[in-house]
Amino acid sequence: MRKLNVSCLLLTILGFGTPAFAESTGVVDFEDDTDVMSPVNPLNPSELGMEDPNNPSTNNPGPLSLNVAPLQFDFDVKTMKDSVLSYSAKDVGTQFIQVTDNRTDANGWVLTIQRNELVSKENTEIKGAKLTIPKGILRNSLHVPASNSAEDEHLKTYKVEVYGDNTPVTILSADQINNNGKATTISAWESSKVQLTFKTIITKKGSYTSTINWSLLTAPTS
Repeated sequence: MRKLNVSCLLLTILGFGTPAFAESTGVVDFEDDTDVMSPVNPLNPSELGMEDPNNPSTNNPGPLSLNVAPLQFDFDVKTMKDSVLSYSAKDVGTQFIQVTDNRTDANGWVLTIQRNELVSKENTEIKGAKLTIPKGILRNSLHVPASNSAEDEHLKTYKVEVYGDNTPVTILSADQINNNGKATTISAWESSKVQLTFKTIITKKGSYTSTINWSLLTAPTS
């Protein structure tokens, strides 16, 4: 009988309780990352790299930015006895380009390279020379593992032949579909494999320079 009385008392107390209700919300805002992206490790873009004087930072802000490009393509000093039609660039190790895409509302981009003719300090011009950059190894920080090539039909890098007529040539691209090219993408090659080829033997001495421009566009490749 004592157990029965206790149970009835408990039921009576609970029966007089009034239910209480409350509602909370969870809120989060996402914005594009406009920070300047530092250089990453060209062999593993998921890792932070070091400042490299041969591949300096551009300090371009995001959310879509070209972060790193080679400082120069140096073909050293040549003499007449070296006169050939094609020269290899000096070996300064790995050269690379680095693109970061942190946009939240757009996809797809293309990186182009273009240059003018070789001109000396005396304003002598060499026309028709061809700068050849080999096809690089493409890596992306979201790829698993990031140290392996991430190239496929939607994220590509290319061997390029660049003439001095300022015609843009695509060297790296990401399609608009499936979030291709998001986070950080690298294309890296060995500097000594870059070639400069002339139409004829150069007989006019001088120090010649060509200005190279890199352009990152928000349009996909056609």
